Amino acid sequence: MNVSVSKCYISSSSVAAGLIGFSKSNTTILNSKLTDSNISSSNMYSAGFIQTAVINATIQNCIIQKCQINTSGFVSVAGCNIQFISSNLLYCQIQSDIQSGGILGYSGVGYIISINDCLITSLTTTCKAYNCGSIIGRSDSNTIIQQSHVKNSSISSVSSTGGFLGHSYSNITIMWCSIYNSTIISSYSCSGGFVGLSSDLFYVFNSQITLMNIFSDIYAGGFLANGAQNIFIIGSKLQSIVLQANAYFNLVIGCTIATLSIQTSSSEWINSINNVLQNNCLSFTGINGC
Repeated sequence: MNVSVSKCYISSSSVAAGLIGFSKSNTTILNSKLTDSNISSSNMYSAGFIQTAVINATIQNCIIQKCQINTSGFVSVAGCNIQFISSNLLYCQIQSDIQSGGILGYSGVGYIISINDCLITSLTTTCKAYNCGSIIGRSDSNTIIQQSHVKNSSISSVSSTGGFLGHSYSNITIMWCSIYNSTIISSYSCSGGFVGLSSDLFYVFNSQITLMNIFSDIYAGGFLANGAQNIFIIGSKLQSIVLQANAYFNLVIGCTIATLSIQTSSSEWINSINNVLQNNCLSFTGINGC
């Protein structure tokens, strides 16, 4: 499929999407573009490209630009393996009640979500409840994000808010990625530079967070706010971070009971820190924020 959609208003009380409402077969969308459009649903999730995909899907070399979407950017719900390759979300606004992501809102259990070489810039995402990220709201699937970048964006919800992913219930791998000049806000809990809440393996390799504001009432961390399983941070950097919370906070990981491995020199990634917290011990174990 190769399509261009511009200046459309799509509204429904059920399924709403810019290209495909419900996909029940293998779907490939190439070199397609959605611009200057408004997409919304009063009773269900909506999305720029596909509302729900239940058989394998690939979205490659696509753009969503200057759109207002209620729920998620490219795909709202994935019940299948799905790939996003070299696709960009530019100057968009996304609002939802729950589980909102710039690329994907929610993925089910047992699949593989692959995001490679994607760019999100000047995105404003607001979620009334929880699970909100500039890339994915909530993933119950193994998720791999590579060579993808977010800049000049604002992501906010009540809980589980992340620069990339709100809540990861399965393995999350982030490699060669960056976030620049963005703000993450949870009015209650779990604001993280890359991920708000991780329930399984959290792995970050050669990635960087720069000029970041991270705010929460409880649980806030430069890379991850709260994690429950093995955590690996390798060769990655934090620069010019403002981190603010009332409890369970740390420049690296807000709180974890996990096995933690950090392999890098602290002088590399604690450079020019603007730390506004009181009594932040800045230890790097991440245990209970201290």
